[in-house]
Amino acid sequence: MNTFSILTFIIILILLILIVTLYLKLQKARKINETQGDSKEVMSGINKERSKIKEERKAKILEVAQSEGEINNDGVQNLFDVSDATATNYLSELEKEGKLEQIGEAGRGIYYKIKA
Repeated sequence: MNTFSILTFIIILILLILIVTLYLKLQKARKINETQGDSKEVMSGINKERSKIKEERKAKILEVAQSEGEINNDGVQNLFDVSDATATNYLSELEKEGKLEQIGEAGRGIYYKIKA
């Protein structure tokens, strides 16, 4: 073998290594994309379930407010074992939707009634 043949062989070998490396990287990228697609579907399902639970809880808050005449933040916290912030969010959303009316301005004396 002459020098030209050896150089040609080395160049071809390097090119083959590069091609195989690029192919493997593409395969890995495809797998990552497929996994991300699956993750998005899972997250979508989780978000739908959370929304469903939230709407069911808001409906229960309205039931309690109707049957007892009123409901406050502590009542919502105890009803669902949720934080003060979550209870406040539920009540605020129901108020914004026009379903509850806030009675009181601030502090522990605030309660909510079904909006007439």
